[in-house]
Amino acid sequence: MKALLLFLVLFSNAAFAADTIVVSDAWLRASLGKVPTTAAYFKVENRGAAPDKLLSISTTAAGMAHLHESVETNGVAQMRPVPSIELKPGQSVVLAPGGLHVMVMNLKAPLIAGEKVPLVLRFEKAGEVKVEAEVRGLK
Repeated sequence: MKALLLFLVLFSNAAFAADTIVVSDAWLRASLGKVPTTAAYFKVENRGAAPDKLLSISTTAAGMAHLHESVETNGVAQMRPVPSIELKPGQSVVLAPGGLHVMVMNLKAPLIAGEKVPLVLRFEKAGEVKVEAEVRGLK
């Protein structure tokens, strides 16, 4: 009985993620020389009826990744960490240059345009959502 209950719980979380959270257009900026930091961007959509939160992100390509936002205060551009990104039912959030983004730090190797990098997004309700992000050149 316990095994069946565990299966149902795990299956329902996987079904929630597959049916409600959609991540598209995931990409990272190519790294610049030996600079061990870059940024990741994507669109995330909550197609479900309940709110959810993006809590964190990780990648095997780097030592750490943090959710950030770019803001302008008194004419000065700044970046600051954000604890999570809320997704209301039916809402899409775009992480893009100049706004919400993921700081990817302590790169294990330079990122070259055309490569693919795995990302794992962790949501409060949907659990883990894995995507493959394209590395794009510096534009």
